[in-house]
Parts: sequence; C-alpha cells; structure tokens
Amino acid sequence: MIEVNSKLKRALRFNALFSSICALALLMAADWWTAQFGLPASMYVIAGGVGLLLFAANLIWVSSSERQKKVKILGIIASDWGYVIGAVAALLLAASFMTAIAMAFLGFTALWLPLPQSGKEELLFRLRKIKNKTVRCNHARTN
Repeated sequence: MIEVNSKLKRALRFNALFSSICALALLMAADWWTAQFGLPASMYVIAGGVGLLLFAANLIWVSSSERQKKVKILGIIASDWGYVIGAVAALLLAASFMTAIAMAFLGFTALWLPLPQSGKEELLFRLRKIKNKTVRCNHARTN
C-alpha cells in the first residue's frame, strides 16, 4: 500500500482535470476531431473521449483515499506513459493523415503529461501573471 499524500492527490486530480477537459473537447466536437485526425468514423474519437472520462473518474477515486495499492498507482503511471508513447508514435507514423491542429493537440498533450507537477503549476502561475498584466494594461488603455 502507498500513502496518497497531498502532493500525489494534487497530481492525480490535476491529471483528472486535464483528462476531463480533453475528453469533453473530443466528445463535444467528435465529427470535427474525426476530420482533424483523418479517421474513418467518429466512433474512434467518441471512444477516446469516453475512455478519458473513465480514466479521469478513476483518478478522482484513487485520489480520494488515504492509501492505495501500489499496483493502482503504477497502472496510472503506465497509462500516462502509454499515452505519451502512443501519441508520439501517431505523430511519427500517421502525421500525413492529420491536420496541423490534430498534430498540435497530440504534441501538446504528449508533452504536458510527463512534465512534473511542480513544473505545470509554475507554468500556469506564470501564464496567469501574464494574463493579469495584459488585462490591467488593456483596462488602463480604455480608461
């Protein structure tokens, strides 16, 4: 058994949030994503979106307890790395079927997952600071 400390809980919940956002993007525009990825039917995109939602639900469930079996945590890590490897393989092998948007989506999500949690938080913090400065500058210009 592994103790699910606050750092691990935060990482699992952040992963769940990111997976949920990607899933909703895929599900809400399945036909559009099907065209972007050059797939023959939207059922592949829908299956991917549903799978991501189930994965996110599992992440929330695992993060909600104080202790978990080591195999569950290792399974999550293996799933994440499986996605990264699969996304890179798709970019290398099937790029000719995809649009630039699909390649950017795969590339971003594949690079985002292995980024350490502290790096993600720092990046988001810096982006919020930049956004707040831009909003303040725009607000000052309009006054």
